Amino acid sequence: DGPSWRRTGYCGLGRAISQLGLATEDALNIDYITSSVGSLNTEFLSTLYLAAQGDEGTAVYKWRTTPASKLSKLVDRNMQVAQQTAQKQIAAGFRIYFPSLETVRASTGGPHNGGTICFQSKWWNSATFPRDLLRDCKSRRDGMLMHNKIIYVYPTSQPLTSSHTSTSKSWSYIGSANCSESAWGRLVKDRQTKQPKLNCRNWECGVVIPFRRASTMADGHDEERTGGKAGEDSDKEQSDKHGKAKVKSCGLKAFEKVMPVPMVYPGKEYGDGDKPWFNAG
Repeated sequence: DGPSWRRTGYCGLGRAISQLGLATEDALNIDYITSSVGSLNTEFLSTLYLAAQGDEGTAVYKWRTTPASKLSKLVDRNMQVAQQTAQKQIAAGFRIYFPSLETVRASTGGPHNGGTICFQSKWWNSATFPRDLLRDCKSRRDGMLMHNKIIYVYPTSQPLTSSHTSTSKSWSYIGSANCSESAWGRLVKDRQTKQPKLNCRNWECGVVIPFRRASTMADGHDEERTGGKAGEDSDKEQSDKHGKAKVKSCGLKAFEKVMPVPMVYPGKEYGDGDKPWFNAG
């Protein structure tokens, strides 16, 4: 089975995606529902994004650990292009759902019941935190707060309404891993062995569910499952707060037949005056 680091964390996720035949080089839409947000940055999100494409953790590891003196100009250029491509695709298609302060205040239980939803203000205020990816997470059960760890992944080039389900590279994850390095780990070079080693602070478990469209259900039944509000705008091209067009977030509605989507989507982007719910946990 190879070294242990390949079987856990984001390395294990990439390995599972590859073994399930879900690996792809296509740009992805990723909708991540989390109940805790860590100190996110471009490098960490790149590890998750590439794992979702089927990379077993080696791509970012090589970017980070290969000395410039050992790189040829061509290899160095290819690595730079790969990094830039991943970063552009993340900016266009990666969305992280976490409740705003206003959403928690307006919930049935109010702030006193937000204790298991964690995010530190210092992470949000960091210059490297990807604020543009955050979306307000509102439960489809009015007034309820959510404690979910779910990921929906679907290539931008392969609409989930397609009948070609046998070749679908779409999938979902449900488990215990929040959107943080503590949950997914960081692949580093061991000082003694000089070999890769995964530093992972938490014990996590999850299941990857390949997308299979239920052919016996007509498209017209989707509205019954989404409840109208949840999916009414999901087929429209989304724009950020600056009006810049982004990748369409049009696949969540189809997931209703595989694993129901618990939040209202597409989630509202955080504006200049919006703040997430902060709680150190």
